[in-house]
Amino acid sequence: MRITVLLVTAWFAFVTAVCGQTEQQLDVAEPPFSVTISAAQDVVKAGAAAIIKIVLTNTSNHRINLTHMLGNRGGLYRVDVWDSQGSPVPQAKPRTWLDEKGRRVRQIRVGTGVTTLDLQPGETLKEECPLNERYDLTQPGKYFIQASRYDYETKTWVRSNPITLTVEP
Repeated sequence: MRITVLLVTAWFAFVTAVCGQTEQQLDVAEPPFSVTISAAQDVVKAGAAAIIKIVLTNTSNHRINLTHMLGNRGGLYRVDVWDSQGSPVPQAKPRTWLDEKGRRVRQIRVGTGVTTLDLQPGETLKEECPLNERYDLTQPGKYFIQASRYDYETKTWVRSNPITLTVEP
């Protein structure tokens, strides 16, 4: 009986110690940045440029180092687009044309280079992402968009706010 009381007391002390820990004691890692998106225009014509603005803000209390693709096109963000039914929107088809010899030529997006940059606490990195170059937005309707970027410090995806874009005929 005495051993049972000791075991119950020990178990109670252990559970109280673990459950009584604060978030800081558990060392829950917060991402050092946030991602916010907005549409340059909430309504666009089918086939027209559909640009989203991406703002990454250093929300930490220390300098962060980011990989950045030159050219300001949102290339290092994952951008997800769903239609009004919740289905993923297909990727845009590369543009093609015939060259002077009648051969079919495909448009290839050429990167302009990757660099790193430092953001101090509170500083922002602003980019624009042409959605119509990534996704087929030729069908009229409402599209739901969310961007995310991987954080190597916390090993998690940092997701933006979701936004809605309307495509008209």
